Amino acid sequence: MTADLIQTAYAKRQKPASDRKLELTRSEGFLDGALDIFDLLGGSGQESVDGVDVKELLKAAYRAIARSEATVREQKQRIEALESVLTTDELTGITNRRGFFQTLGREMDRVNRDLNEGGLLIMIDLDNFKAINDTYGHQAGDACLKKVATFLMNEIRAMDTAARLGGDEFILLFPRTNREKAMKRAQQMALRLNNLTAEWNGKTIPITASVGLRNFVSGDRIEDILESADQEMYEQKQGRKALAH
Repeated sequence: MTADLIQTAYAKRQKPASDRKLELTRSEGFLDGALDIFDLLGGSGQESVDGVDVKELLKAAYRAIARSEATVREQKQRIEALESVLTTDELTGITNRRGFFQTLGREMDRVNRDLNEGGLLIMIDLDNFKAINDTYGHQAGDACLKKVATFLMNEIRAMDTAARLGGDEFILLFPRTNREKAMKRAQQMALRLNNLTAEWNGKTIPITASVGLRNFVSGDRIEDILESADQEMYEQKQGRKALAH
């Protein structure tokens, strides 16, 4: 009813037929376009259109737009919630593999585009995780993974990213930091990480991890960064196994 009345009033304006498309739009907000409705009704000087009060028509138009904007906001929130689910590790609550590589890709684009400071990538692999699962059970292993995830989140800055790649593998991204500061920070963090314990059914489970570091700058390839950090982590793990024997 309201739309029909507005359309009728609009058609009475001296405009070519090709321009007589009514748009319930505003210049700001999610709807872009002309202020046709509000120019027509608010600036016409008329008190009514076909017997309907102009103020009521304006109110109805604003309500229609408000409902549309509310619908768009709700849809946006649903999309954001879905994206969060897709990029969050279900067990630990931190970023998952998918989310991490999206973040790393954006960071490398920034570094290559702006030629600014690079950063540091840290690969982390828990030691003897299979033994923990075999000895204490998989729920105990899950408790260890959650403990590590919480520890990492408490160690990083707001701009950093901590993620679980899968299994007992974690990864950190320290963007916008120089090599010396990042390396020192990572080494101190690794020492604290290797002093972690998890409590499970009255048992104290020690947590240790092997760590690989790789600084990155403009021009580096993601594949090379990951391979270098993974290789350093592997060598550290092999060295620990050799010492254990």
